[in-house]
Amino acid sequence: MPLKERISSSRVWEFPSSSPGEIKQLAISLMIFLLVAFASYSQLLTKPILFSTIAMGFALAFILHELSHKSIAQRYGFQAEFRLNLLGTIISIASIFLPVKILAPGAVFVEGRFITSEDLGKIALAGPLANIVQAIAFLIAFGLSIELEWAFTFLLLALLNSDLSLFNLLPISIFDGAKVLAWSRRVWLSAFIMAIVLWIYLRFFLL
Repeated sequence: MPLKERISSSRVWEFPSSSPGEIKQLAISLMIFLLVAFASYSQLLTKPILFSTIAMGFALAFILHELSHKSIAQRYGFQAEFRLNLLGTIISIASIFLPVKILAPGAVFVEGRFITSEDLGKIALAGPLANIVQAIAFLIAFGLSIELEWAFTFLLLALLNSDLSLFNLLPISIFDGAKVLAWSRRVWLSAFIMAIVLWIYLRFFLL
């Protein structure tokens, strides 16, 4: 779910809420996320409440990540819209049948005049931070869970958000981390350390 930018010479203006086209593309991406959830945890279909919770958690991980990019961009006065990426969509669908899941069906594109590296860095950082906050929230829910099945569900969703935050903070050009790093090495390092410590704790101390 990397953020992408396209600098435009058009005037900065007040933007309306999401267009029908954007809502349609978000809905398609959300369906892909839910298909991955279905393929990965189909054994839980016999427990509809748990499965529905996992599906909703997958949806929140995706939607809040993208809307965080969009809301920060619009707060700065830029036009921002989520768009599907053909290659990312194909890879995401193909991963349904593979042991390794890659979820990158699209990205938020930002347009406007006078976009600085700081603007892009802050917009990019918003997505992974949304996943870190969700991971911590699900980790707390895991700690408070009495029933084993609910503990498993919350731990799974904490892991999902932790994976997404760390993956997106990698300092590679197509990911959010590259834009954060281009703005501030200190901010990127702080966010990356936070994400990797959370990931290590979940993967090696709780599993």
